[in-house]
Amino acid sequence: MADDLVIEPSLVGSKVRVLARPDWGAGTVVSLSRATGVHRVTIDFPVVGRRVVVVPPARLGPPEAGPVRQAGWLDSLAGATADQRLRQLPADVEQVLGTPAQRLAAVLPWYGFDAEEHGLVRWARALVRASDPLSVWSRDELEAAFAAFCRERDAHLRGVAALLRQQEGAQGLAAWIDQLEQPIRERVREALRRPL
Repeated sequence: MADDLVIEPSLVGSKVRVLARPDWGAGTVVSLSRATGVHRVTIDFPVVGRRVVVVPPARLGPPEAGPVRQAGWLDSLAGATADQRLRQLPADVEQVLGTPAQRLAAVLPWYGFDAEEHGLVRWARALVRASDPLSVWSRDELEAAFAAFCRERDAHLRGVAALLRQQEGAQGLAAWIDQLEQPIRERVREALRRPL
């Protein structure tokens, strides 16, 4: 309850987040009205648009601190800046121990994102835990970072797919791809067809 904001007229124009919906990111309060013990708060979110929330039961909090783009020299050397993390496959995906099929399964969720605006924002949120990536990076920066991320993701997929093909043959790899759901199946096939 410490994160909850007090609903008062001075909140209009402030940035807030709906605590139960972190995927909406931070939004700007447009208006609020009070009716029999509840507040109707109208908020503009950059990704999901205008929403009206009723408080309570909804709870509002201050926006989360976004990733810091300027890091110290040690963070830069370690590849730990937000800009660098935005272009890299997460370590927990790259370092999965297991069979090639298990390692491929670990990278599949990263094929669920596309270069459309909402897809870019969802991808950046998932990768660097930024509640509102468009307040940290421009759309052009996100598109460039997504392209670099996709190259790294695809290179990892191709390497692990080669191991699966080596162990189970071309039929084993084809069977693994055929069991994937659309559109991930097509994105994986495209990544495997793309020249190095």
